[in-house]
Amino acid sequence: MFGCFLCKLKFNTSSDVINHLKIFHRVPSIFKFICTYPQCTQQFQSIYSYKTHLKKHEAKNIPLCNTLTTQFLPTDMFPNRDDYNASTETAVTSQQKIEQINICQANNEDIRFRASSSNSVNENNFYIENDLIAFILSLHSQYNFSRKNVVNIQNLTQTSITAPISNFITNSILPYTENSVIHDKLERLSTFLKDPFKTIKSEYKFFKHISSIGIYSHPKCFTINNTLTEVVINNTPTIDDNVVQGCIVDVRFQFKKYFECDGVLEKTLDNIKQIKTCQKLCNFINASTWRDKCSNNHNCSKILLPYYLYFDDFEINDPLSSHAGVQKLCGIYCSFPTIPQYQLSKLSNILVLGFIKSIDMHTFSNKQCLNKFTEDLKVLEQEGIILNPEKDNTIRIYFKLGLVLGDNLALNDILGFNVSFSSTFFCRICKRSKIQTQSDVQQMNTFLRDKNNYIIDTLIEDASKTGIKEPSIFNTIPSFHVTENVSFDIMHDLFNGVCNYNLAHVLNNFIYKKKYFTLEILNYRKQMFNYGPTQIGNVSSPIRQNSIKTHNFKMTASEMKCFVHFILLMIGDLIPLEDEVYEFLNLFVQIIDIILQIHFTEADLAKLDSLIQKHHRMYVTLFTDHLKPKHHFMVHYTYVIRKSGTLRHQWCFRFEALHQNHKCYARNISSRLNIPLTLTIKTQLDFANRILNKNFFASEVAYKISTTVDLGNGKYDLFRVQIDLSSSEGLNEVMYKGSKYKKGYVIFDSTEEQPNVYEIFEIIVNKDVCYFLCFHWEVVEYLPHYLAYKIATNSTCAVIKRLNDICNVPTHFYFLPTGERIVRLAGITSN
Repeated sequence: MFGCFLCKLKFNTSSDVINHLKIFHRVPSIFKFICTYPQCTQQFQSIYSYKTHLKKHEAKNIPLCNTLTTQFLPTDMFPNRDDYNASTETAVTSQQKIEQINICQANNEDIRFRASSSNSVNENNFYIENDLIAFILSLHSQYNFSRKNVVNIQNLTQTSITAPISNFITNSILPYTENSVIHDKLERLSTFLKDPFKTIKSEYKFFKHISSIGIYSHPKCFTINNTLTEVVINNTPTIDDNVVQGCIVDVRFQFKKYFECDGVLEKTLDNIKQIKTCQKLCNFINASTWRDKCSNNHNCSKILLPYYLYFDDFEINDPLSSHAGVQKLCGIYCSFPTIPQYQLSKLSNILVLGFIKSIDMHTFSNKQCLNKFTEDLKVLEQEGIILNPEKDNTIRIYFKLGLVLGDNLALNDILGFNVSFSSTFFCRICKRSKIQTQSDVQQMNTFLRDKNNYIIDTLIEDASKTGIKEPSIFNTIPSFHVTENVSFDIMHDLFNGVCNYNLAHVLNNFIYKKKYFTLEILNYRKQMFNYGPTQIGNVSSPIRQNSIKTHNFKMTASEMKCFVHFILLMIGDLIPLEDEVYEFLNLFVQIIDIILQIHFTEADLAKLDSLIQKHHRMYVTLFTDHLKPKHHFMVHYTYVIRKSGTLRHQWCFRFEALHQNHKCYARNISSRLNIPLTLTIKTQLDFANRILNKNFFASEVAYKISTTVDLGNGKYDLFRVQIDLSSSEGLNEVMYKGSKYKKGYVIFDSTEEQPNVYEIFEIIVNKDVCYFLCFHWEVVEYLPHYLAYKIATNSTCAVIKRLNDICNVPTHFYFLPTGERIVRLAGITSN
């Protein structure tokens, strides 16, 4: 007897268990499978190894009359497609089938009981109806389908698929079915298939149904402004209400359903425990801002979770059309910094909280536009939400707003500071004037904004003297104040900002002043550089002369990040060692390498602060140019890291990726009547689909068994003394914590001064544990000119590395024009 580890149902065969998990629970191939066979507690990561394990139990205890019972599936169970044999050689009549069932009557009492139960028919229809709901929701989650398209597909499915099947059962099967039980079940099935979408036929019924089962909450529209104005109704000019609305979701519903999904709350709390034990600064919750927010929490048993808000404008119409900007939207997103780090980049873990038209945000005050939204956030902090992830235990969790994120323009606007960076006071962190920031090489602590000088500045009511255009609506949230919202988006500040200024000066010096190489040579080396599989998608187009002159490179932030990472390897051999401008470039790459770290010590922060000061001095001296506003933001970086955690967890890369879904959907619909509501409904349907499938979190480990690897080959003899290869299976690749590992990739130990470098030779799985068979390469020396390590020509030995022991993302070997093999280990972490 085999049992389901999810719902505890019992089954006779292993195939029934596997079918049950696939059909009724929709368990993915990579999952935590637990064997419930008596006196066996083994666990498996994939359904393939779990199925093999169950068959071993089945082989030891073969039931009587197995050959006959396996010919017939219970009529209230779905058949397994793999076991179905569509044989047309011999026709078997209904009477012959009944006779064969009677032969095994004694061994099939449970099947006959279930077949004669009227409840099983209703249960069957219930499961089919649930599958139909899942099917419709999966269509709604596709952003290239409009809601009208889904309704059309639904109607087409009924008329072209289910209705003909119903007619076939009624006309060709029921007249020849003599068994009354089977006849009744087929008749009920035929009736159901004739109109399977009866309960969700209209959009109203569909929304009502998914709301009743607790996976959907309809968005709420709120009024921003309501005035009388002249309008044309039915070709007649008249005066009517001009209602300006925004649209937000039920924040409490979203947070509750998100954390009630399997594993989300548990893994988040486990991750918080690990962060608190970390000796390095690696997350928002072990930075000083969160400690200050929690200092007023007198109840130590209270569970507090931080969340980030993100605001940004995006265009849904053609940006070159005459209607560009009219329907521009401000998206409000939310993320949780305490979920496991490898889950942060998954778009399903960024929740959409609403949309407001950008023109309304600029026409009316932030208070008018965001008042309803901030009221919901206060309730989250003061009352919290009650979760019942285990159904038998309830937990109350309180949420505090950690940071408001966005690019500098969006943040200054939404937080009430000057929007123009040409204004006298443009910085939201300090009160230094524009003239002063052009020569500042370090942070002036006496000029930092705080609650006291903020109150004084708001009373002055003169943005030209203070940099504050209006008091922030977010200050009404008890634990939040804009002067404590210290964050920067290095995606725009560095890769779309400082990199443009620095590289323009550097390349102009190398190409046109000192003439170390030509622009053609640079482009040739850049395009022909071996970026490796992990970075090949971030190769930018050739650089133009005009880009250098205008300080505006035609690169995305990801492409610029990749170019800066490799520029020393591309041109380093063409530059003399003593060149000051190359020293400046080398220094700037070091700064980026440190900023992209995910852990910081005080030594790292002191080094970063020193490098930024030196960088700013050299920029002014070498290029006789003043520092730009984005240069000024760099002097605050170490302060921000101490206050709010790592900068790479505050950037906009993944938030802006979410814009693409909404732009895609807007292109597939023509209506612009209430576009904030239309887009919010779509996001809520997608959210409902994720609740139903419980797929917010990606699997920590994911792989597919390879059938092309011959582990009996002699080239594996080096590893046989370390592990039993006879019981191992080969893998082509494995995904671990969001990073892909393949043969030929390079991994390293980063715990020592001179790291150990390994090249993956083969990937195997042994007893559900993944291993890397690696060659250990000797590190000859560190090359500061390239910020890279020189690698020996031959590997020294063969080693085995366990997958769970890997703590860094993979990289590759690169070759200098001189033929030397090198590896760059810093600044290579993925987005």
